[in-house]
Amino acid sequence: MDNFAARYHIRHYTPTDMPAVLHVFKRSIYKIGSRYYNHEQIDAWAAASLDLHAWEQRLNSGVVLVATFEKTVTGFIRFEPTGKIDLIYIHPNYEHQGIASALLHKIERLAEQQRIPRLFTLASEASKDFFTAKGYRFIGEQDVEKRGIKLRNHRMEKDITELAAAGGGAIRHQLASH
Repeated sequence: MDNFAARYHIRHYTPTDMPAVLHVFKRSIYKIGSRYYNHEQIDAWAAASLDLHAWEQRLNSGVVLVATFEKTVTGFIRFEPTGKIDLIYIHPNYEHQGIASALLHKIERLAEQQRIPRLFTLASEASKDFFTAKGYRFIGEQDVEKRGIKLRNHRMEKDITELAAAGGGAIRHQLASH
């Protein structure tokens, strides 16, 4: 974690981040998502970035954290008070560097502090293995429509009351000191 903290910074989203967040969203879908979905599905999914009003509303509600490297947004995550992890995207130039793990870790600690007992997400094919590796269990799959095109996602959840019992408080103290 110390090496990560020396290179990256995680902070709350601000409205001035929206262009960078949308860039990360689109690049992630086209580069990472294309490993799991066909071209038609990718275009339908990425088209969501065109509705700036919807993005503004979405990013200005819930908790949105961004990871930065030298002031460049490298990833982001959005969390709702219901326990839903709504968005997690990493720029493909920065994948496999611990950014998604660090963002998720921060959200899990925040949920623990807010006494939210369970987190859940609708994981894409691209993020399913990541969430599985982080202790989320598969509940079921569903097809969703984006612009008339079907994409599969996976409902996954994690009981985070176990985190507190396993020493989450000590981890929280370590995070606060960075």
